[in-house]
Amino acid sequence: MQKVQCQHIGPAAFVLIYKHLVRSHLEYNNSVWAPYRKLDIDKLEKVQKRATKMIQGIGNFKYPERLRQLDLPTLAY
Repeated sequence: MQKVQCQHIGPAAFVLIYKHLVRSHLEYNNSVWAPYRKLDIDKLEKVQKRATKMIQGIGNFKYPERLRQLDLPTLAY
């Protein structure tokens, strides 16, 4: 799998784009934003984990630290 880096946009722009184009789709359906199976929750959270790893400068931080840096809650929240 090819690793993608967001080299031409900053973290603030990335968060704005991510929230509007990706996260809105993840939160759209009730079964998505209120999953009851642990496997479903993990799969949804994995999308956000991979997206936050693409940001240059914070991609090497642990997931909770990346969320703090970007002021994003977990999808489970």
